[in-house]
Amino acid sequence: MSTFAILMILVQAVLFIVWTALMFRTLFTIMRRARDDSKTALPGPLSTLKQWQIWLQSEGDRRSRFQLLVATALMFFAILLLFFTN
Repeated sequence: MSTFAILMILVQAVLFIVWTALMFRTLFTIMRRARDDSKTALPGPLSTLKQWQIWLQSEGDRRSRFQLLVATALMFFAILLLFFTN
C-alpha cells in the first residue's frame, strides 16, 4: 500500500470520527427536543419528524447544520479521492 493511501485512510478515519460526533450530537438534540415537546420518555416518529423539520429550518441550528454538511462533504471527497487515485 502506498504512503498516499495510508495517509488518506488515516484522514478518512479522523473525518469519520468527527462526522460521528456531529451526527450523534444532532440526534441527541433532536431526541431531547422531541421528548420535551411530547412530554414522553419515548416520543413517536411524528414528534421526531417534526423536530427534524424544525432543526432543518431553524436559524439557531444553522451552525450545526453547516458543520454536519461540511464534515459529510469532506468525508465523501476523501473517499472519492482515494477511490479515483488508486
